[in-house]
Amino acid sequence: MTTDTLPLTTWLLEQIAADEAEARRKGADAMTGYRWKHAPENVYQELQGEVLANSRHVLAQCAAHRAIVEKAERAEAAFDQQINPATSTAVMAMLEVVTMLLPIYADHPDFDPSWLAS
Repeated sequence: MTTDTLPLTTWLLEQIAADEAEARRKGADAMTGYRWKHAPENVYQELQGEVLANSRHVLAQCAAHRAIVEKAERAEAAFDQQINPATSTAVMAMLEVVTMLLPIYADHPDFDPSWLAS
């Protein structure tokens, strides 16, 4: 793994893990319903359904993003072990896909705008 890519993929995986944790927390809150306990039952059920659906959606997105980043890491590791033009093209394509995930986290305080230029 190159030193330029490792911090980027590590950072992305940390952000994905934070999104997963938040989605799980919101899903768990929705299951207990303590935030809406005073709402009419139909409102409670609607809110609960929306939050749970959103939580599932975010978790699915996180799983897809994690798979992309991890596949790029594996491709780069393979490239580091066996350099050839076909592998180089595949690695560059995977790293380009990973950089396409970066704007999702552009408002994070640790985001480095130079990552978008690479």
